[in-house]
Amino acid sequence: MVFCPGLFGAYFLDSNSIRFPLPIESDFASIAVGNGVSVATGDRSDGVLVSRNSEEWSFIPFNQIYPLRSVAFGNDRFVMVGGRHFFWSDNGITWHVQSEVIENLAFVMYSRGSFWAVGENKVFKSDDGVDWLGTIVEDEPTDLSLTTIFDDGTFLHAIGDDPPSGIYTPDARFTSLDGVTWTKKHDDPDVGLRNAVVLATDGNVIAATALSDPPSHYTRPQSLLIMQDADGNASAIQSPVSASHWSAVKYRDGRFWFFSDQGIASSDASFIKWTIEEGAIDRAAIIAGEGGWLAATSSGEIKFRSYDAEAIDGWDIL
Repeated sequence: MVFCPGLFGAYFLDSNSIRFPLPIESDFASIAVGNGVSVATGDRSDGVLVSRNSEEWSFIPFNQIYPLRSVAFGNDRFVMVGGRHFFWSDNGITWHVQSEVIENLAFVMYSRGSFWAVGENKVFKSDDGVDWLGTIVEDEPTDLSLTTIFDDGTFLHAIGDDPPSGIYTPDARFTSLDGVTWTKKHDDPDVGLRNAVVLATDGNVIAATALSDPPSHYTRPQSLLIMQDADGNASAIQSPVSASHWSAVKYRDGRFWFFSDQGIASSDASFIKWTIEEGAIDRAAIIAGEGGWLAATSSGEIKFRSYDAEAIDGWDIL
């Protein structure tokens, strides 16, 4: 395990902050909302967007070499990861940076009363977003690079790239009941979560979009949906929309929502009767906000779609 102590700096909203729309090229891949504040960041971002009303946005620049990858909210605190650092803020405006760790951090979430983050072959846990413990999920020498972690209500799942020789980079999945002891799952290469792109769960069913073949530089996401229950039993069905890119899968009000570049599809956990809506959105981080879906896009836009929107309606640019 690894302990990451202490603070050595802070970032503040200052006169260099600017109002949205922003004259910057940013790939906003992550967004979090808490205490009436929204924070968005992403892979090519050199700062964060902050809003108190989801309409007016301020850009807070960070002097970071590495991109700010992911942000989460929990226990009245925002936590963000990027490069080899953890960041935290109580208001989304003033940010504190943790001392450096060895691993490149890729993703952070809040679940079970704690923050969880992944980087390379470790899962990190923190109760307050300040002090972190890291656990190695695979002891043997590996090229494993964990990219995401999620909680299905019973197991924690850590997923990442574990490339062998050749052009393929199949994913590896590890599960844990407590976040300390991790078990590697050997999913079927064509069915299961190993090729998962985005995931959601209702506590019983895990839903994901996936590649129909092992991913490589030459394949694109296909119209295949993967479902897996909490016991690890997987099934695959064809999607009702022919998407080439999936942005997110979310669970809300008893339905799974699949967001893609060809529209929005939703269904209950039976995945038999589908509702298809307009509102195509490509390469965006999407969360369930107050009154509607909030999306941070790869083009640096913040978009909103009301939960009460008609099926033919699109997204409003904020």
